[in-house]
Amino acid sequence: MKRIRVLFRSCGDSTPGAMAAAFLAQCAGDRFEARYSREHAASCDSLAVRAMEEAWVDMEASPAAEESDGACGGYDLVVTIDAAGRDEQSAEGGARWRIEVPPASVCGESGRLEAWRRVRAAISGKVIDLARLFCGAQRLGHGLPGGEAPGCPA
Repeated sequence: MKRIRVLFRSCGDSTPGAMAAAFLAQCAGDRFEARYSREHAASCDSLAVRAMEEAWVDMEASPAAEESDGACGGYDLVVTIDAAGRDEQSAEGGARWRIEVPPASVCGESGRLEAWRRVRAAISGKVIDLARLFCGAQRLGHGLPGGEAPGCPA
């Protein structure tokens, strides 16, 4: 079975795209090939990585897109993640998710970690919905142990 190729593009910080790709790889890696673009930040926020580890999701489960992949070429679906606008889906194989990235002004490590947990919760729900959309009611992967998401579709 051919896996669906998905690219998560983040406007600004690439961390939310990496989080989404990791969730999709964990939940349905047998059906999806998930990548994220790394246009603006060379590495992900360490507190976001920690928030994902709390949900037993490995941020390295899905690699960044290769430069040779081009902007969006060769992907079945491109999801753009940014803090502006609203959630949208297009018939041309694209989607936009509105996800607010914690600003640097959030005070203290515990405040930033909590903010990344909220981002994790928002992204995991959207990834589950995306997987259900493409795979229907089929069981996907092994679920997301320890996460706040309702698990992978059953």
